[in-house]
Amino acid sequence: DLGDIFETAIYNEALLKILNYEEQEEESNTIPLDRIESISLENASFCYPNSNEKVLDNVSLNISKGDNISIVGYNGSGKTTLAYCLLGLFDLNNGSLKVNNLNFDYVDKRGYLDRISAVFQDFYRYKYTVKENIGMGDLNKINNHGKIYESLKKVGMYNKIKNYPKGLDTFLTKELPEGSELSGGEWQRIALARAFLKDADLIVLDEPTAALDPISELKVFDIFHELSHNKTTLTISHRIGPTKRSDLIIVMNQGRIVEQG
Repeated sequence: DLGDIFETAIYNEALLKILNYEEQEEESNTIPLDRIESISLENASFCYPNSNEKVLDNVSLNISKGDNISIVGYNGSGKTTLAYCLLGLFDLNNGSLKVNNLNFDYVDKRGYLDRISAVFQDFYRYKYTVKENIGMGDLNKINNHGKIYESLKKVGMYNKIKNYPKGLDTFLTKELPEGSELSGGEWQRIALARAFLKDADLIVLDEPTAALDPISELKVFDIFHELSHNKTTLTISHRIGPTKRSDLIIVMNQGRIVEQG
């Protein structure tokens, strides 16, 4: 019992840290962004806290508007960390991140993230309604049924959701009355619909199909590339198949870019 009490106290401490967290105010002198024309990393290195091991080691990369880039490599090669650094979610230890040729320190972070959509490997399967699951992609459109159905059409889920007795108000869990559960592939499509609800300049797809078989994975990537026409895309995978539609393939190993072309 004492062990259980101790464990509960640890969780409560973590919970209280979140509840008492104060959001850092954006500096008033940052430069607003209304579009993303380019993103670049220059000699970027990153280590996780309390570690001296470089997960990214002197990486330089330039992304221009409209580029379709694939990053491939073994598990642990630094692919996802590279994506997090490009998105500004991780602060670099060395080097610089630039957006539209401006140092990221001087850019409006909220405005930057507003121009980005991302689907990560561990994307959320909210035990909420279909409307809320997709509306999380752009809270300004969460009650816009037309836009949400349009997003569902793009990923081939319109007919399934339309045939539910409660439509967009159907809960996506069997734990609630009249709820419905989706297959793994269908959840992937819901996550894509969520990402494409936002009119983003940059769309990142970070191995969200890792649990799917290769054929289902290619179908998801085909949908992704069809929907991301005229947008800048970054796809991350440890398989070669999804790279066939990319303009540039980057190979990573041990935190470095070892090949590209």
